[in-house]
Amino acid sequence: AKDMTAKLMAEVDIIVPLTHLNIQDDLLLAKTIPGFPLIIGGHDHDNMRHMVGNTVVAKADANAKTAYIHTLTYNKKTHQYRVDSKLVKIDEKLEEEVRTKSRVDHWNNIATDDLARKGFDPDKVITYLDSPLDGRESTVRGGQCDLGSLVAKAITAACSERVDGTIVNSGSIRVDDMLSGNLTQYDIIRILPYPSKIIEVEMTGTLLKKIMETSVQNRGQGAYLQVDKITIDESTLTFKFGNKMLRTDRNYIIAMTDFLLTGYDYKFLTRETEGIINIVSADANNAQDLRNDLRKAAISFLENHH
Repeated sequence: AKDMTAKLMAEVDIIVPLTHLNIQDDLLLAKTIPGFPLIIGGHDHDNMRHMVGNTVVAKADANAKTAYIHTLTYNKKTHQYRVDSKLVKIDEKLEEEVRTKSRVDHWNNIATDDLARKGFDPDKVITYLDSPLDGRESTVRGGQCDLGSLVAKAITAACSERVDGTIVNSGSIRVDDMLSGNLTQYDIIRILPYPSKIIEVEMTGTLLKKIMETSVQNRGQGAYLQVDKITIDESTLTFKFGNKMLRTDRNYIIAMTDFLLTGYDYKFLTRETEGIINIVSADANNAQDLRNDLRKAAISFLENHH
């Protein structure tokens, strides 16, 4: 950023960085390189506006709930500036821009056709939510929650009865929204956009203990695990499977998505990790095997259990 600022200031009057950093790094950028009138940020999902010296650091809400309109006034003689910001709510009261709507409709039609080819009916109502379901990122990554439990239970239901417990990384739940009323298949795709496969992994209690402890350390991040059939006491770092404490001298069969064995969220966890005894995958040739797609497993679970 320092290099680019030095280069650009020879060519322009004002620099307005567009960033995709967490707020701490945006504030650090404003502090490290004074002189930006405005930093327009992303990444964080809630609206905010901070001042660092004379620099405004602002972010609107995710999922196009709001937009910030910034009016920047600059005097070329004195090099002084002023930033006026207005947070605008985006809802049905806001008139649609015709050309934009045309492009949105174009891509929505492509998405609908693609989902139909994959066996989804986006508009089909699966169930009715009697109370709002909180899918906000801060909730899903901040602790065990109703939506996380629902996804984990759907994984359990798609697997064999021998499964001792289920884990799913909260980062796979992407809706970052409050859900209410009719829940459609499209809502499930909003919640779970990735076509993750479900696997059953037999592993040692020692490895399982390491995974569960790492999850607790990852609270607030996408690697934090939502679970089913597991009770977690984060204050003592103890874990129960059913009514029994986790033991390191026995093996467990854990249901999860195949993503967790890629080494991304848990760098020590891959298919070759010591402590993994066996992996049972879905039958790729059996379209009825719900383990082939987490979204279809969630739809089936809600249709039959909610």
